[in-house]
Amino acid sequence: MVRKTAWALYDGKALEKVVSQIAALVDELEKITPLETTGRKLAEIEIQEVEDEASLAMLEDAVRGVDPTLSAATAQKIAGRNSAKNVNTEDSVRV
Repeated sequence: MVRKTAWALYDGKALEKVVSQIAALVDELEKITPLETTGRKLAEIEIQEVEDEASLAMLEDAVRGVDPTLSAATAQKIAGRNSAKNVNTEDSVRV
């Protein structure tokens, strides 16, 4: 009990100081890094290998309201896809 009390009084303050310094450094990094551009690029990399429309739609539903950057990137990938399903033709078709 004495050791825990001593740690809480002395080492706990040192730990709190280190955590505070780390938080300050992270804040400074966020100021110099274009988060929107970086986040957008990371989101595009994450969904790069997802190709089927059902998986993209499920991913978009899952991240909606949680990760707006990933949600927007997923929606853009879905919108940018050209696809046609159940095409019936008689004489000619233009796509």
